[in-house]
Amino acid sequence: MASTFCPLRLCIADKEQRKCLIGLLKNHKHFNWDTIPLTSVSKLDKVFTVTEGKYQGNSSWSGNVWTLINEMVIRGLLDCGETEMAAELALKTVYAFNHNCAEFINPFDGRGHGVIKYAWSASQYIELIVEVIFGISYNASKKEVVVLPNLAKELQGASLSLKNIKLSADVKLSVFIEDGQVSYWLSDNTLKVKL
Repeated sequence: MASTFCPLRLCIADKEQRKCLIGLLKNHKHFNWDTIPLTSVSKLDKVFTVTEGKYQGNSSWSGNVWTLINEMVIRGLLDCGETEMAAELALKTVYAFNHNCAEFINPFDGRGHGVIKYAWSASQYIELIVEVIFGISYNASKKEVVVLPNLAKELQGASLSLKNIKLSADVKLSVFIEDGQVSYWLSDNTLKVKL
């Protein structure tokens, strides 16, 4: 099960366990790393099943790709310092769910199944772009914005931007990345910005 990777969160797995988990995670034969990751169950497990159509309980969690699982694994990779892998999985997840925010997707052809316009998938799609790829976090109590992009190799050197992100009722942020350089526009110049 892809829940095997939960101990990456908060560095619960020790160094040796992390090494084993990461090796398993990147093994395409198990979790589809090289195409549309992550299958919710190893492709080599006897319970592996790809569900098409409506949600079907446990079988839908036995092979399909879910943002719920991928987001948890991405956060775990970030927690244990595997930023390049986190960036790669975040981008693959965004690509897979782009214009396809279904409840879950087929790991072989990328077609969406379950609820086709699934709010949870859509919100995690946006979360991965804003918080992981662009690395934006906002702390209203500290009056602080942090922008630390985490770009997969294929995005490094690209021109990227997110414009007019609403951080609060009164605060908007735009972030621009050009040749690895980050710049921003913020509607409230009393906020501290860390790049």
